[in-house]
Amino acid sequence: MAQGCAREADANGSVRLCGKVCRMKRILMIIGVVLILLGIAAVLHPTYTYHQQEQVAKVGPFQATVDEEKTAQIPVAATVAALVAGLALVLIGARMKT
Repeated sequence: MAQGCAREADANGSVRLCGKVCRMKRILMIIGVVLILLGIAAVLHPTYTYHQQEQVAKVGPFQATVDEEKTAQIPVAATVAALVAGLALVLIGARMKT
């Protein structure tokens, strides 16, 4: 269980608001860590290549395709946004009161 989250039950035995807050803290922290990891991966490997097959001719049952290698680049703004958003979510999740 997350630190500072205690399960408290009322007279009916149902878990009070603390359970929902603890769950939200965990979700925020997990999403934040995932965004930070994606941002770090984008910093370390800003370009990636992939192959795309394109049909250039089709004559009856025969067809000719060309395998093109394409390169895509991850924008720096997207990398910075992922890192900042991830850090913000981790900090918000850590500071939430139970």
